Amino acid sequence: MLKAIGKFIDTLPLRTLFSQEERCADTIVIETDRYYNGYDLAAYTFLMRGVTPSGGETEQMLEKTVLEDTIRLSWTVAPPFTCEAGTLALDLAAYQYADGADPSTDPPAVLVRFQLPPVEVRPLPDCDHTLDTQSYTVFLLQVRSEAEAAITEMEHVRDSFLSSLDRYNARLLICEGKLAALTPISIMTWAEYEALDPKRPGTLYVLT
Repeated sequence: MLKAIGKFIDTLPLRTLFSQEERCADTIVIETDRYYNGYDLAAYTFLMRGVTPSGGETEQMLEKTVLEDTIRLSWTVAPPFTCEAGTLALDLAAYQYADGADPSTDPPAVLVRFQLPPVEVRPLPDCDHTLDTQSYTVFLLQVRSEAEAAITEMEHVRDSFLSSLDRYNARLLICEGKLAALTPISIMTWAEYEALDPKRPGTLYVLT
């Protein structure tokens, strides 16, 4: 929903909303104050005017819902507003004719114009380029081939690591066997040696 602050309406939410050749795709709700400068706008006609990049003009009457202090306008964006790509200038007017006036010749008795920054209508993609339907398939095949090569390389690294780990474990077992086969050595004083009971066979005692 866009909300008017006085006579200014921020169109930032619409800045990139429209695309070229859209037809009634978006309905914009605009909320304004019901009273302005002493005028009750409840009975006024609200008209959205657009100026396309080429200078073409279009107008569309907006539906309104009158509330206690505000008026809600409903703008279903008609095709003429999005027929051209580029900057779309917008102008919202509320007006009322005096009793007995002829709208075809007489100006409105009261005319209030709201200020709206221009918005952009996104252009259609370039349709002159023919899409290469094979390019995407080739790309996927290339990605798959690279992924399979990377997986194969990782498997080789894993196998090499496991092989090295097996050799390390085998050498560790050999070293543990050799260590267990060594004659145990015990260093002690003569008094400690004399106090041993019993003395362990197969042990080399070094007395100090």
